[in-house]
Amino acid sequence: MTWVLHKIIFELVIPVIPWKYYIVSFTDAWILIVIFSSYLLVTTLFKLSKSWFRLQQLEKEKTDTELSHLRFQINPHFLLNTLNSLYGLSLRESKEIPTYIIRLGNILKHALYETQKDIIPLSTEILYIRDYISLHQIRLSEEADIAFIITGEVDNTHLSPFILIPFVENAFKHGFGVENGKGYAHFDLKVADGNLQFIAKNSIGHNDEVKNKQYKGIGLENVKRRLTLLYANRHDLRISSDSKEFSVQLELKLL
Repeated sequence: MTWVLHKIIFELVIPVIPWKYYIVSFTDAWILIVIFSSYLLVTTLFKLSKSWFRLQQLEKEKTDTELSHLRFQINPHFLLNTLNSLYGLSLRESKEIPTYIIRLGNILKHALYETQKDIIPLSTEILYIRDYISLHQIRLSEEADIAFIITGEVDNTHLSPFILIPFVENAFKHGFGVENGKGYAHFDLKVADGNLQFIAKNSIGHNDEVKNKQYKGIGLENVKRRLTLLYANRHDLRISSDSKEFSVQLELKLL
């Protein structure tokens, strides 16, 4: 528009005015085009950058909201599994019920406070897993084969809370028969050079709930989504199963 006005004024209007007026353009048309193009480029880049930062903010808010929702899902899911265990123990009128309730209270306390944090010490997650395993060892028969092996240096190492526990929950939920508790659940945790490897293997139990698609995979789908949000391009999750065994292998670049 500036260039068009320049052309009209100095090439059409000025030549027809009285001779005593002498007006000269000190700006060539090409300079006006350069100025306009520079202005257009700068303002466009500014607008695009502003839109980009706004988009990043919206994505962060969306991610934070989704993570909060996923963390909220963990507690009811865990509570459902442990209450089922407590119910099974009460049917046998076991004297271990008070101890079981105390340990359950400790675990729920961890679940209540740790889920509010972005990262926690790996040792805290390990303690949580140990408590969880100990509760199921009380519930299951002596024939149940349970092992948790830790190798490497876990001190001064951190990760997002409740990344590992869903795999442990899944192993106990589906790895043992309801009636006799026979089966196995093996967990192997290795830490080396800032990398974590967690392997969970369990037998396939004869649990009717496993066959019910309404409950199948809630915890695993939850942790898959959290890994995608929190450890994008920094984790490798492999899940496999056959008629006898379910296996999970997670490799994670620690925070």
